[in-house]
Amino acid sequence: MQTKLGLFCDKLIEAGWLAAAIVIPLFMNVHSQRSFESDKIALLRSIVLVMFVAWVIKMLEAGNWKLEAGNQRPATRFRALKIPLVFSALLLAMVHIFTTITSIVPRLSLWGSYQRMQGTYTILSYIVVFFLILHTLRTWEQLDRLITVALLTSLPISLYGLMQHFGVDPFIWAGVPAHRVVSTMGNPIFVAAYLIMVVPLTMRQLAKSLSALLTGKEEGATSIILATCYFFLLAIQLICIVLTQSRGPLIGLVGGFFFFLLLMAVSRRKKGLGVTIILGSMGIILFLAILNLPKTPLEPLKEVPYFQRLLTMELGGRLYIWEGAVSTIVADPVRAVIGHGPESIQIALNPHLSADFVRRHGVGKTADRCHNETFDVLITTGLMGLVTYLLLFGGLFYCGLRWLGLIANPRQRALFIALLMLGGFFGAVVPWVIKDTFTFAGLGIPAGILVALVIYLVISLFYQQKGNVQNSGKQLLLIVLFSAIVAHFIEIQFGIAIAATRLYFWVYAALMTAVALFLQEEPMPARAVKEPLSVKRRGRGKKRREKKVRTPIVAVSPWNAPLTSRSLLSSSPINSSLAPGP
Repeated sequence: MQTKLGLFCDKLIEAGWLAAAIVIPLFMNVHSQRSFESDKIALLRSIVLVMFVAWVIKMLEAGNWKLEAGNQRPATRFRALKIPLVFSALLLAMVHIFTTITSIVPRLSLWGSYQRMQGTYTILSYIVVFFLILHTLRTWEQLDRLITVALLTSLPISLYGLMQHFGVDPFIWAGVPAHRVVSTMGNPIFVAAYLIMVVPLTMRQLAKSLSALLTGKEEGATSIILATCYFFLLAIQLICIVLTQSRGPLIGLVGGFFFFLLLMAVSRRKKGLGVTIILGSMGIILFLAILNLPKTPLEPLKEVPYFQRLLTMELGGRLYIWEGAVSTIVADPVRAVIGHGPESIQIALNPHLSADFVRRHGVGKTADRCHNETFDVLITTGLMGLVTYLLLFGGLFYCGLRWLGLIANPRQRALFIALLMLGGFFGAVVPWVIKDTFTFAGLGIPAGILVALVIYLVISLFYQQKGNVQNSGKQLLLIVLFSAIVAHFIEIQFGIAIAATRLYFWVYAALMTAVALFLQEEPMPARAVKEPLSVKRRGRGKKRREKKVRTPIVAVSPWNAPLTSRSLLSSSPINSSLAPGP
């Protein structure tokens, strides 16, 4: 039975992840020289430290920190390792700790650079948030609170972006690009990268409101008000994304929307819809390819406001950075395997930047990121870090499809793994065959994985086994989270992963796991009162009589719901009242 101290620790942990979801995207310090990223991460570290201390107190108070003989099977503690996502998260933590020890600048790798602060300490903070959400999120009320907090946080950020566009910003920012909004992130790419992860949740809430309105599950006035609010929020989010004029996040948003539609079609076995989505996406790709060719009939579209930047693909200085990244990796075979250490890119990369980069950006200009997560991972944590990074996203994609029922047997699992491995391999090799260089391998590897994922979904669309078609809110939420993670995976191949997007990635990963494994199909009521039971008792020499047995009210709340040992941090046996995972 949970004590008052345990309940308080649970509340404190949930308050911590809610505070992080609010503060990290929204906070900016106008009185600091580092107004944005570094101050956000300093707050995140403090919040996570409080959450971690609360969890330690809870474990010590409950006595779950030790394994008593005969009290619990040793295998129970390691059952969570069977979840590929949990195993990948632990492996990522170990890789960062090891590469920090072997780093060329260990202190910098541990604490992070002055401008970014994305060292091992920060990476471990994200992972702690992931595990603590897995450990404590057990009810739909908790999940709804987290989603509501995420959506409400995006409202002032989007509105502030609109204020900047119309010239009513109360602050004067130095170094901000002209005619592009930066909101509370300090960079237009960062704002759009954050918003594309929130847009899918807004679409889900809008769809729920419209569905309730059409089916009459709620009062008409309430459904209309909610649908109007969500439509307004979605509109300003999309407008703010367009006003940032950031191509990488826009590609990520389109890619996430494509996977959302394709997953809906495959999971509900709508072959016609799936074919239409695939043909439509091929038409969009062909349109963009023609638009980027010189002297085409579509040339006048390049003069339309926002079209010239958003619809024309131009790598700019990124190409020179990627060339330097390849030179950095091949220069030292040992470091190519173990990496130079987290946050060491500025020191390791800059000696290998070409003269073209200097002529373009000026003498003294350096690069602390490659604007491609694949190259960032290769330089900092080496080949073993890249394998772990791909295992993390591959595990997410695998678990997502498995929980959606699209990977249901060993044959499908083997096909999925083979396609992803071949996709990553050809994504690295094809650019080298075409250009005789690995400059585009940073884009090719994730692109090959996504193409392999599309191929698997197309195969599932036409050859999946017959059965009952699932159509539930749980399925829709899994698809929404999956598409948001895909959008993030695409965006970081052209930009930089920041505190807000990294935090939301780990939060979404935890939510996917909790929704699939720990939550019932329908939300549980706030209170459930058991009806009096009639017990027949036969007395000696007396007539049968009925005796009413009073039962106490059982409160089902976010704070006293049973915990399961599927989360790595829990040591209690799996509660049979929760729905088991697929």
